[in-house]
This record gives sequence, structure tokens and C-alpha cells, in this order.
Amino acid sequence: MLIGPYLTALAQGAVGENGVIASLGLFGTITAKSFFPQCVSVSVFLQLFLLPVLGGIADYTNLKRRLVGMFCAFGSIATVSLYVVEGENYLVGGLLYIIANMCLGAPVVLYNAFLNDIASTPRRDGVSSHGYAMG
Repeated sequence: MLIGPYLTALAQGAVGENGVIASLGLFGTITAKSFFPQCVSVSVFLQLFLLPVLGGIADYTNLKRRLVGMFCAFGSIATVSLYVVEGENYLVGGLLYIIANMCLGAPVVLYNAFLNDIASTPRRDGVSSHGYAMG
């Protein structure tokens, strides 16, 4: 993955090798070297709250296909938009990475909800096991 070293280099170019990007008070600071790992942490933390809600929506509505398409589109747009991040736009790059990573995790929950639609109750274990083995 090349985005980590790239965003780190942009941040270091803007604030120095280990310059402070943001002070979080009691929680410490975000430095240029910790910027990308912090972006990963934020995206995973946000997924902690988003994914269970999406699982419930997928199980109780008929929006699975639309939601998968929406997250695919937003994730693709965020990923392609990383191409134009340069210079001192490292914060925009971090935000785009957070959006892209969240959009990568969301369809995993949503495609699991399709199992009830593609297999009858007695065949679900076999279809799930086969799909997992093939993946």
C-alpha cells in the first residue's frame, strides 16, 4: 500500500519530519509520522459504529443492493480523488482515505445479508462454507 508513505511524506513536507499536525489535549498529539496510522484508526473506529447499523438495515429492508452500489461508488470516488492530493493537502488525503476505507468495510457486512436471498434454510451452511472456501 503506497498511500501511507505518500501521506506521511506530504505531512512531513508541510510540518517537518515529526511536526505536530493537531493537539488532542489529554489524548496527545497527531504528528506527521503518526498521521496515517491515526487515519486508519479513525476509519476503523467509525466502522465500529457504522457496520452494525448497516447490518440491521440490510437484514430488515430491501436496500442491500442499493447500499452496496452506493458504498462502491463513494469508495471509488474517494480512492480516485486521492490522485489529486499533493503539496499541503495531506488533510484532504487523510479524509479521503478514511472515507475510502469505510466504504471498503461496509459492503462486507452487506454482502453477508444476501445469503438469505440466495440459499434456502437447509442449504445456507453449505453455501456459506463453499463461498468462504472459494473466497
